[in-house]
Amino acid sequence: MLDEALDVLEKIEDISIDPEMLTRVQLQYAKIFRIRKMYQESEDLIKEMLANENNRTVFPELELELAQVYYHQGKPDHAIIRYQTIIDNYPNTIHAAKASFRLGELYLYTMGDYEKARNAFVAVSQHQRNIMESTLAQSRINQIGRYVSLSKELNDLESKYPSLLNKVIEPDSLLTPSVTMNYLKKKFNKAEYLAFDFQNPDSALQIYQSLVNRFPEDPFIPQILNTWSYILAEKEDTIRSEMIKNRLIRDY
Repeated sequence: MLDEALDVLEKIEDISIDPEMLTRVQLQYAKIFRIRKMYQESEDLIKEMLANENNRTVFPELELELAQVYYHQGKPDHAIIRYQTIIDNYPNTIHAAKASFRLGELYLYTMGDYEKARNAFVAVSQHQRNIMESTLAQSRINQIGRYVSLSKELNDLESKYPSLLNKVIEPDSLLTPSVTMNYLKKKFNKAEYLAFDFQNPDSALQIYQSLVNRFPEDPFIPQILNTWSYILAEKEDTIRSEMIKNRLIRDY
C-alpha cells in the first residue's frame, strides 16, 4: 500500500504546478519515511521544509509530524518540546488540539505521569471540540480518573491493613478472607488498567507475580494466572506463557 502511495505522489509531482500541492506531497513523503521507520530521512526532510518560509501553510502539520518522529526515535523530551511549541504557536486550532492529545498519550503511555496526561487531555477540547481527538481525550480522562480512584482505594487498604504488603502473608485477625479478596480484586483491576488501557504490560506482570507469590492459596489466583499467561502470549513470550498455563492446570 505504501508503494502505491509513493507512485501516486510521484505522478502528482510530475503533473502538478501548484506550489502548495507539491509542498503537501513532500509532507506525505515525510510521513511515509516515518511509517517505514526511516526516521532520520523523515526528520531531515521536515527540517528542510521548516527552513523554507514558502512552506508556512503546512508548518503546524510539519511540526506535528516531527514530534511523531522524535517519539518513535525514543526522544520523548524532544517530542514534548515540539508538541508544546505547536500548542503555544497555534492556540485554539485543530493543530493545537491534536498536539495536546498526542502529548497526553505520551505522558500516559511512555512516562506514566497521570496528572500531566490528564491536563493535556483536558486541553484538547479547549482548543477544538468537534474532532475525534476530543472524544478520545474524554475517554482517556475517564480512564485516568477511575485508575487514580482505584489507586487511592488500594493505598487506603494498605494503610489500614499493613500486613497486606508483607512478602509472606501471616495469619492476622484483621486480615479476613473478605478483606484479602477485596484487595486482590482491586490489585487485579489495577493491573488490567496498566496492561490493557495504559499499554504498560510489564508493570501488570509484576503485580500478577507479586499477588501469586504472596497469596498462593486464594481462590482468585487462577484468574490471575490465566490473565498472566494471556499477556505473556500477547508479548510473544510463549515459553513463560505455557509455564504459567501448566501451573494453572497442575495446581488449580
